[in-house]
Amino acid sequence: MTLADVEVLMQAARLRQVDYENEIHMQAWANQAVQATKKQGKNKYVSIYRSYKDFYDYEKHIDEAWNGEKKEENNNEFFELMRKANARR
Repeated sequence: MTLADVEVLMQAARLRQVDYENEIHMQAWANQAVQATKKQGKNKYVSIYRSYKDFYDYEKHIDEAWNGEKKEENNNEFFELMRKANARR
């Protein structure tokens, strides 16, 4: 194994670590989003998501993965949610 090979392996390890950290942060973001509530009535707060499927439609994502397509509307919904969440800060 040459020095260049070792450098490539080290770069790959650093990139895997960044991906792992990204997954941790996405999980934290999802935890915050799923705990979001809205006020209903005078003193009552209810969850924004009534079911897990409202939060994440697993079957739809599986179909997209099998078909090799990602619908643009999903990205727009995600970015809209991110924009709203960041606007609250």
